[in-house]
Amino acid sequence: MPKESLSGTLDEQCEFLYDLALEKMNQGNYTGAAHALKEILKYKPGFRDAEELYQEVKARKSEQTFLLMMAFAGAAVFVAIGGVV
Repeated sequence: MPKESLSGTLDEQCEFLYDLALEKMNQGNYTGAAHALKEILKYKPGFRDAEELYQEVKARKSEQTFLLMMAFAGAAVFVAIGGVV
């Protein structure tokens, strides 16, 4: 799928990306939210609270990764115990 290019002024593009980031956060898609916020910060660093949101997204993404890893570890232990029994 080809990359979409944004049109409009820099402020309009940042607004679009900011709204997209909020939508992605609400869906639990922290990777997508981080990508949108990084684009904002790259071209307009002081835009709204994009930097604070980006830090929050990074923290939540790390949390999410940790929880997934623990779930996989728990499943592996369960399988191992089941194999022994």
